[in-house]
Amino acid sequence: MALIKRIWAKCNNNPAEAIRLIREHAYDTHLRHYDSRHKDEQEDDSEAPKHHEEVKLEGRYDELEELSQIAQRHRTIRHFLHAMAQLKEQAEDSSKNKRDCVSLMTVHKAKGLEAPVVFVMGLTEGIFPHRRSYTMAEDGPIILSGLAEERRLAYVAFTRAQQLLFLTSVLRYRGSDAVASRFIQEAGLSPTDEDGMLNPYLMLRDGSPRKLSPLVTTPSLFE
Repeated sequence: MALIKRIWAKCNNNPAEAIRLIREHAYDTHLRHYDSRHKDEQEDDSEAPKHHEEVKLEGRYDELEELSQIAQRHRTIRHFLHAMAQLKEQAEDSSKNKRDCVSLMTVHKAKGLEAPVVFVMGLTEGIFPHRRSYTMAEDGPIILSGLAEERRLAYVAFTRAQQLLFLTSVLRYRGSDAVASRFIQEAGLSPTDEDGMLNPYLMLRDGSPRKLSPLVTTPSLFE
């Protein structure tokens, strides 16, 4: 109660500021404690899926960043909570009427399943593959084991389609120019715009040409 009252007094009824203060005073510490405890448990089990769990934990921070961005669109905490309640109601209504809805699932849950038409979303460097699968470790070289697992997941995702496969990416990610996922090129494909023309990643946002450099060299996603 003391923490809530202190945050309420400091945030001036601003939802984004309230989230920032909650993270600063409590929640990020909780996540770091959970992360370190989880790693200690994994050291006792060498067969634990370390990369998947690390990405899952990193996803918690990503969700918090997205929540903060959503909160910036609302004037007051009450207005923000009301909007979140409406989104929850819409999600519940959609789940009750799945006949007219698109089925969304993770790639892990899609294993063993097939569908006539499949959309694989988020094929952007930093999303799929996730940035933690190829970034530099603090005290060592680049770790490629996570990237190999991400590549296997991409293969699973692409091969769920029986007739049509759509791969989607974004041009902007977190306020900067995005880079198309390496898995698109590894599959022998080239990114195009919505009309199927050009390669939108050849140019930066200001229209200047982008100097592309391969992040990884692999013969093919399907070899």
